[in-house]
Amino acid sequence: MLILFLLGALQGLAGWIMVQSGLGDSEALYVNHFRLAIHFILALGLLCYVFWFALMLLIPENHFTINKPLRRFTAWLIAVLLLQLIYGAFMAGLKAATVAPTWPTINGYWWPQIFIRLVVVNFGVYLFLLITRW
Repeated sequence: MLILFLLGALQGLAGWIMVQSGLGDSEALYVNHFRLAIHFILALGLLCYVFWFALMLLIPENHFTINKPLRRFTAWLIAVLLLQLIYGAFMAGLKAATVAPTWPTINGYWWPQIFIRLVVVNFGVYLFLLITRW
């Protein structure tokens, strides 16, 4: 229970730091995309831990089964999904969706023609979308 409280406090601290990054003296009120991604991934980690904690309370230990190939596949799936979610947070934080709003190409090209940061982030999101879709 203490771990849940500490993870919630860490999530609140990360959210406060993220919001503070967008309240500078600039005209545009945008948060830092790295801090947005950290806040988002911490929130998902907290959600997963709450789900795991609830399952540990509801399911008796003698009903557990361990399937090693399924566990390995699940670990790879979670790693790819985590990378996709981080890229999605970067795309949201950088407002990269407005740079190349076409799908499945990037402004009519299959490969980014200009290697600027926003187009590369957009390309990474599209690439991981194709990988996870199959």
